[in-house]
Amino acid sequence: MIGILLLDTTFPRLLGDVGNPKTFPFPVIYEKVEGAIPLRVVKDRDEYLLPSFIEGAKALQRRGVKGITTSCGFLAIWQKEIASAVDIPVFTSSLLQVPWVYQITGRRGRIGILTADVSSLTEVHFEGVRASGIPMVVRGLNPEGEF
Repeated sequence: MIGILLLDTTFPRLLGDVGNPKTFPFPVIYEKVEGAIPLRVVKDRDEYLLPSFIEGAKALQRRGVKGITTSCGFLAIWQKEIASAVDIPVFTSSLLQVPWVYQITGRRGRIGILTADVSSLTEVHFEGVRASGIPMVVRGLNPEGEF
């Protein structure tokens, strides 16, 4: 069983979205982190939310999940802290794959990153997943478009 830390959002979670339980062919358990609205996580990188994410991860572990992921890749900045707080694997962001992809491609070229908000994705996020210094091309979605 997988646990998923959710931001405090209200938009519809369509099939295929990590926040829709029908996306998975196995049971998932959700833990919404109250107050973790996208602005505070993505734009502000509000460090006061970290204890709430850690407590959410601990709650999921107590409920018996075997691994934890999140609904927001911008939580990469706290990968080390959240993963260190529990005894099960934690995957805060798909950015965790950047070093792996760079290695399997022979450390050649650049890794492409597509993000919801290019202005908010910073070196701090790459440091959080040990991807600093890897050549990348980072692009964002149209801010006026649909997410």
